[in-house]
Amino acid sequence: MAKEAVVIREYEEILSGGRNFDEASDNWTILKACKANKAAGNARLDFNDVIWDEDIKVIADTMRKAGIREFTISVHQGNLIDVLTAFQELGVFIRGMVQVRTRYQSLGVVPAILMQVA
Repeated sequence: MAKEAVVIREYEEILSGGRNFDEASDNWTILKACKANKAAGNARLDFNDVIWDEDIKVIADTMRKAGIREFTISVHQGNLIDVLTAFQELGVFIRGMVQVRTRYQSLGVVPAILMQVA
């Protein structure tokens, strides 16, 4: 039996139409991850799109605030080493490798980096 997908209340409200993203001070990268993860049905939040430098601290802070201790990164972006280093400096560490479901059904599962929030 699959685990229930992680939910960040503020972003779930936006996805369900109960809150306007443009009026909130929420992060677009996190919203995209929540939306894609909802479609894919992963238990952990997976970042499968570009993580911008300015998003890293926001992501780390949001995960802590929401009580999320693990998430995955499956994006294949050129500066991924820099992104991972920045996360590490904020107390978010690589825990290992896993596979995650993708919203693109033809791919099925893809490799991802499992991150742990300390």
